Amino acid sequence: MTTFTESIVEEAALAVLGRLGWAVLHGPEIAAGTAAAERSDPGYRDVVLERRLRAALARLNPGLPAAAVDDAFRKLTRVAGPTLIERNRALHRMLVDGVTVEYRRPDGSIAGAQAQVVDYGRPGSDTRRDDFDRSAQPGTGARRSAPGARGPTPPTAALGAAGRLA
Repeated sequence: MTTFTESIVEEAALAVLGRLGWAVLHGPEIAAGTAAAERSDPGYRDVVLERRLRAALARLNPGLPAAAVDDAFRKLTRVAGPTLIERNRALHRMLVDGVTVEYRRPDGSIAGAQAQVVDYGRPGSDTRRDDFDRSAQPGTGARRSAPGARGPTPPTAALGAAGRLA
């Protein structure tokens, strides 16, 4: 009898994503302290690759000043709401409709805009990637323990589509 483990599901998901055009990056390759670091937390607790999100927001909103892009980044990474459900709904709405931002025009007046987060108009232009933490041994059910963690942490697959989804 074959044992069904989490790593089997993750490997299958990675195979499907690869066939769909996603590039697989291993977590340790972009970990804090490496030459290609994209993470800031050596314990892998950061859930947003900040540099990628900022770059995607700037690319998707070339007409907005840097302060407005910064405002969109702040609102996306610190979603307001009294409950988890309300925060999830607010984030979903920002992904669908864009992020409402305000900025000061050169004449001193205040302008409002919707900072685009997803490029729905160019579905073929997205850059897809998968950051998969393979520091656990595949097929063994082994878990990696993050520094400072209370117990084992399962391997994770984090998905992002820069360009289509910031």
